[in-house]
Amino acid sequence: MSSRKILFLDNRPTVLVKSFRDRPAKLWAVAKSDAYVEVQSEDGQASIRVRASEVYEFGESVFRKLMSAFTRGDKDELSAIWNQAAVFSS
Repeated sequence: MSSRKILFLDNRPTVLVKSFRDRPAKLWAVAKSDAYVEVQSEDGQASIRVRASEVYEFGESVFRKLMSAFTRGDKDELSAIWNQAAVFSS
């Protein structure tokens, strides 16, 4: 079974990544396979592979809600927001 890989060369989509302790991170997708998405910081200096199930479509409103819940330490609300977020599919 082969794994398909998509590269985002000229147009890096902005994505939300569920990082350590469910902290939301705004990053840019540079490549996607069936199992992983490679994401970078805005300046392109750091790049990591993240499980595709931990990468979501970016929405400014969702990002603000996630950051607010994370900052307050409201784990239940944070979990509920992540559960409603759309997994990255591009």
